[in-house]
Amino acid sequence: MSRPRLRTVVADTSALVSLAVPRADAAYDTDTAPDPLQYLLTSCDVAVPPEVVAELRDMAQYQ
Repeated sequence: MSRPRLRTVVADTSALVSLAVPRADAAYDTDTAPDPLQYLLTSCDVAVPPEVVAELRDMAQYQ
């Protein structure tokens, strides 16, 4: 029996940042292991609340 698939995700800041780490890591091999953020974005409907967008923008400004 197959398990039900996740269809909709409401993402929080921590989850999106954690999923994006392999994408930012040059040593991560996306040929042998899927990019978790890309997988999430292409396999589910993802809702990102405005507060999370604002937090991500703030984080992107840090150097």
